[in-house]
Amino acid sequence: MPKTPADVTGRIFSPVAWRRILPAVIAAIFISRVLLAEDVVVTSAKDGTGQLKRKGEILDYNGRGVRVRGISGRSKTIPLDEVIRVETQLCNSHELGNAAMAAGKYEKAVEYFETAVRDSEESRSWVRRRILASVIQCQHSLGNHDVACHYFVGLLRNDVDTPHFDVIPLAWLPNQRLSERNTERWIADEVPAARVLAASYLLSTGLRDQATQVLQTISQTDKSRTGLLAEAQLWRTGISTASREAVEQWAGRVAKFPQTLRGGPYYVVGQARTKLGDHDQAAIAFMHVPILYPHQTGLSAEALLASGRSLARSGQTKDAARLLREVIHNYPKSGAATEAQQRLEALQEALQEALQEAP
Repeated sequence: MPKTPADVTGRIFSPVAWRRILPAVIAAIFISRVLLAEDVVVTSAKDGTGQLKRKGEILDYNGRGVRVRGISGRSKTIPLDEVIRVETQLCNSHELGNAAMAAGKYEKAVEYFETAVRDSEESRSWVRRRILASVIQCQHSLGNHDVACHYFVGLLRNDVDTPHFDVIPLAWLPNQRLSERNTERWIADEVPAARVLAASYLLSTGLRDQATQVLQTISQTDKSRTGLLAEAQLWRTGISTASREAVEQWAGRVAKFPQTLRGGPYYVVGQARTKLGDHDQAAIAFMHVPILYPHQTGLSAEALLASGRSLARSGQTKDAARLLREVIHNYPKSGAATEAQQRLEALQEALQEALQEAP
């Protein structure tokens, strides 16, 4: 005769009694799983005066929002524009990857992130996409633009409205390159963001006209974040000829972009202001990048260097020297650090000469 379940005191439950308590047992198990998950979605209060925390189990986090299951067992999708951040427990390799990335050790960070995914330390799809977004940032910072773009296009194919769109590895600097094979493939891709990605790298090549045409089409027909970035990329083609009025319009447009996408556009505005000789305003535009978007390390290094140059041209030598030292300290392995060192030495020599010539 089969055994029947017993409670902790050893009392035997009859099959009828067991069927009666089974729903409660299942509910208790489910509630304990939700509580153990300890996921938290922090949202803005409806009146805009504070924050709210919703606890439960995050089932998905994509372009449609954050789907979270509460203790009641019901799931609800919270729109992205209400979400401030999500909190969840990360596996060990993910934590180590985040720490290495924060320290600028991008190769080590990629190793940790790949371990988290490859060894199945992290099985949740939405967290694996977060890891992929971090890998994209690391590879872009390392100058592995083909790899970064390959992963980003894959992220788009998985979720075209991805909440990790801000890691898009666009080219904002003339020395950034993609392989010919990848640019040819992505410039004709069905996903508009992939075409903008490829075009951003082609603007500094002999295929500039083709890239410009692609960007013009997308900026005119796509009113989403992709269209905004296409518009900002087009500004790069007019840096040397833009009027002061046009640059003011650019600056006004940047202020209306989603905050997470303003880094590159601020850099372009700074370049245009430099061409116009507005060095104080150029320095301010450049400084937005390292202050607000430090994770864009390559661009941040160049922007900090450009800000130092602008301050030197406006006669603010001490402030310029301070920024140049920051470039050398914060980005020691970058090309920007090499130039910063040269400019710092030149500034110091000029100061010494000025002191010697003083009465």
